[in-house]
Amino acid sequence: MRDSPPYRAPRHLIGALHRSLGTGSMKERVSETLRILRSVVGTLCRGVVAGPVQIASLWASGAMRSPRIIVFLVPGLEQIDGGILSIFNLYRFSIELSNEHHAKVLMCYYPGQWRGKWRYRSVDGAITIYPYALVTLLCRRAESMLVHIPNIAVPYFLEMGGRRLAQLRRKHGLRINILNQNILHMPADIAIHRLREAVPELSCTTAHPSYTTAEYRRRWGVPVHHLPAFTYPHEPVVSSYETKRNLLIVSPDPSPHRDAVLGKISSELPHLQIQVISGMRFEEYLKLAQVAKWSLTFGEGLDDYFIGVSLRGGVGFAVYNQDFFTPEFKDLPTVYPDWDSLADNIVGDIKAMDNEQAMAAYTAQVLPLLTQTWSSAKTRLALKEFYQGRFTLP
Repeated sequence: MRDSPPYRAPRHLIGALHRSLGTGSMKERVSETLRILRSVVGTLCRGVVAGPVQIASLWASGAMRSPRIIVFLVPGLEQIDGGILSIFNLYRFSIELSNEHHAKVLMCYYPGQWRGKWRYRSVDGAITIYPYALVTLLCRRAESMLVHIPNIAVPYFLEMGGRRLAQLRRKHGLRINILNQNILHMPADIAIHRLREAVPELSCTTAHPSYTTAEYRRRWGVPVHHLPAFTYPHEPVVSSYETKRNLLIVSPDPSPHRDAVLGKISSELPHLQIQVISGMRFEEYLKLAQVAKWSLTFGEGLDDYFIGVSLRGGVGFAVYNQDFFTPEFKDLPTVYPDWDSLADNIVGDIKAMDNEQAMAAYTAQVLPLLTQTWSSAKTRLALKEFYQGRFTLP
């Protein structure tokens, strides 16, 4: 993939500007036109500022003089989900482990992305994020470059072509590790095989133990290492029942069961506050997860909406999904076999567990299941083992 083209105003803004000139009253047209022009000017200004900020930061980091580089990739379009949050933590933990790998650690956008932007404001605006092409251009002394790529970013590297990948491997010692954060979003086996042909030094880390298996090691033909997805900047703290709010936080995932389930909960528990987690900064979500009594995920089941509230002394509800849960979670009273069972029982279970004794009993049951896999210490240890070459399935 070639570098990003010179900046042009986004087409959707240009189209909106044309439409604003011909619709509504004069006052409305002027107001809308000014709003769009401010957006265009702001985007242009960020594009002018981003390059110098990134180059200055890259120089200050020492990466331009380092023989060893580690890169974590994130998409250019800012988003908040468990995968992105875990990448930011892996970046932070990798910096802490510099004595293990002796490399400079950087965060970059997917190849071809993203000019005009240098940070994720909603996650951690203090971390500078670089265009990948800028790093390969300016870090000329790098003889070893390990790139951690999310599973959904594999096509971006394949689009570079074998010749470019071979050049990066020859010039910078390119190695690639696929961050398998969701087994359902892994590329087809043939795509992994193609990437392995171009970069034989390929490995894969897995966010869940359920798909850290010998079968996947055989299918992909690369070393597999379990690297638990830990999304929080600090260890979660269990808070007591009396500090909790009668709040149900809900994942934003689309689901055909969503409207029926939430409609039933709302009608039968009118005093329960229901908050869908969408369009908020990560810090705000953490505040809600700390005080919420309940959470409900419409996603993969064993995700941060279930884990996060449960680690903080609340109760998470989910449907069992064998791709993510391991069998011991089947015994939890709030992990249902299917959506019909959840819809039939969740209201009664909320009523039955809405007291200090019942919630404490649930916490005592779920915490050992979660903490045997998820904690910052376990992720740090697994990451250290990865840099040492001690893979779960070598």
